[in-house]
Amino acid sequence: MKRFFFFALVCIYCRLLCAEDGSRLWFRSEPVGTAEVTVTSDSPTIGLARRELQAYWKGAPVRLERTGNRNIRELTPEEFEVRTEGGNVVIRSSGDQGILYGAFHLLRLQKTGTDLSALDIREKPSYRYRILNHWDNLDRTVERGYAGRSLWLWDELPGTLSPVRNVCPCQCLIGYQRYGTQ
Repeated sequence: MKRFFFFALVCIYCRLLCAEDGSRLWFRSEPVGTAEVTVTSDSPTIGLARRELQAYWKGAPVRLERTGNRNIRELTPEEFEVRTEGGNVVIRSSGDQGILYGAFHLLRLQKTGTDLSALDIREKPSYRYRILNHWDNLDRTVERGYAGRSLWLWDELPGTLSPVRNVCPCQCLIGYQRYGTQ
């Protein structure tokens, strides 16, 4: 009987020691799938913003509003506003990219514990293209003193895009809105 308990204890301990692969970075939230998100226009990019918010947003209903440059305070296609209006959160931009950046900005605020009761945010990027350069080589080595192998399975692309799909939202959540490699 002691052997059985010892074996069970070892199995439980080994299960607790399982390491994660790190692909989700600091964004380790589990999908909640209960958010109410409405859109005024749809596209693949706005659809991605809607799906991310539906999966991870835990607050008030969200409306994604593409203004089409008709707003008095014109927004550029990458500029966005996040506001609380009538109990809803409204993410507004003149372009699809701005809607996506606003959605990830809202999720970043939620993840960092920011007070979301009275949002009045307007963000305009300083640079049109913002990238995170991984310094990866095609043989999966990494330059400039970083440890470990490359995240990218170059020989499997474009058939396998799961690392890209996992990392891109995380990069948006930390403020990188474009993705690029060396």
